[in-house]
Amino acid sequence: MKRFKTFAVLHPVLFVMIFVFISVLLIAIAYSWGEIFPCSELSQYIGQSITQLVSALCFIFILWRFGWLRASGFTSVGRGQTWILITLPFLYVLAKDIYLITGEFSFGLSNPTLLFWLGVSSLTTGLFEETVFRGVVLFSFLLLWDHSRSGMTKSIYVSALLFGGIHVLRLAENPVPQTLLVMLTAVLIGFFYGVILLHGRSIWIPVVFHSLHNAVLNLNMAGMNAVETPLESFFILVTTIPVFLLGIYLLKKIPRK
Repeated sequence: MKRFKTFAVLHPVLFVMIFVFISVLLIAIAYSWGEIFPCSELSQYIGQSITQLVSALCFIFILWRFGWLRASGFTSVGRGQTWILITLPFLYVLAKDIYLITGEFSFGLSNPTLLFWLGVSSLTTGLFEETVFRGVVLFSFLLLWDHSRSGMTKSIYVSALLFGGIHVLRLAENPVPQTLLVMLTAVLIGFFYGVILLHGRSIWIPVVFHSLHNAVLNLNMAGMNAVETPLESFFILVTTIPVFLLGIYLLKKIPRK
């Protein structure tokens, strides 16, 4: 483990690239359960939940062995000011995404077991992705570029770009133009998540909001049997820009320590 940590410190960019590559493979495995059990939607959600949860815990274990758990924001619940400040933007993002995709707020699934595991799968997706892109990737670039204003800015942007990049996997179900729109939206929201992590001094702030957004939106879409269209993806991108601009503003308010 000491050699692994030394490699991560001396070659942070290569370490991040390897880490992201492993994460993409794990995401592909998590979402391949639908191919393994094509007749069982429940098995797909259970498989995704287990894969993502175990993967996130393994990555958190690595951070702990490196001695980076506290510095990457896992040991603090964060500043109360940030939790309060982010509540309205979160409700805005959730409401506008639900309205653009389904037009109403409704959970129509009749199977409580399926409903439960769909929710768990959505929550573990948020935990896994935040652990990778804010807990590992963002922190690794902060080690490279330090906590200066320019260092934090570059670290947040690069981690957001990588977060958007993994959404290229959406090509498996969406056409190229729509996938690009989804990737751009992920970059904007990934930037915002990076800012609120540093502003609030805790990774649990983006984990909670990311996970809740996934869970509520996915449960709503499943109940309505809704599928995101290219036009909806475009409007979701455009309406996410105000959140990105708020992130730029909050970036200037991040405590320097």
